[in-house]
Amino acid sequence: MDSYVIEGADKKITDFVSFYTVPCGVLKHESVHEYKGAYAFYYAATKTPLTELMRAALTFAAKSQHDVFFCLSVMDNKQFFEVRAWYHLGDRN
Repeated sequence: MDSYVIEGADKKITDFVSFYTVPCGVLKHESVHEYKGAYAFYYAATKTPLTELMRAALTFAAKSQHDVFFCLSVMDNKQFFEVRAWYHLGDRN
């Protein structure tokens, strides 16, 4: 489980997002045999706009060697699914 947190000036956590990692295998590909998937778990945004917080989480996950960032369509996830070109809805296939 990984977490990205934002602290306020008073050193109290104001926002966070957590995700867990699942290594996934790739079948029938010449050069790629696996990828590292990050799955959004829980978040709270009190001071930072949700879209900005999730963008920071994507950057953090990429720097942590994750290849893909998955989110389910629960909570308020549609807020950032629909307004940002860097999210693409999948069909689980």
